[in-house]
Amino acid sequence: MTTALLVLSGCALLLVPTLLFLLVVHPIWAFIEACGSTLVGRGGKIVWLLMLLLFAIVASIPYALFVSASAALRQVTIVSLALVAIIAGVSYGVVQYNPHLKSQVMAKVSEAKSMYSQVKDLSEVAKQLKW
Repeated sequence: MTTALLVLSGCALLLVPTLLFLLVVHPIWAFIEACGSTLVGRGGKIVWLLMLLLFAIVASIPYALFVSASAALRQVTIVSLALVAIIAGVSYGVVQYNPHLKSQVMAKVSEAKSMYSQVKDLSEVAKQLKW
């Protein structure tokens, strides 16, 4: 049990900065790189800049992997995505193959569901009260 919690804590410590990078820094880096790119023509640059503005997080990953001239951006994207996949796999494996931890997680989920239904019932009662 303690080993499983240590592994999950380590996964969380790696996952949080990686996701922050992918959600905040990566789209900005891709947009700046797209502004200075000379690989695509003017029309292609306009399309990619609009895509990066409208769908920043989703569009920055394909741009970095397939269009970008920056090898650093491509490599960091590949490493970040691989790290997220590995962390997700390890976390899933730890929870699935540790029956005690899995039962505790399921108990907490059912407890949260019951608390939600209690709050929902209380909100219905509060709505019926006329102040």
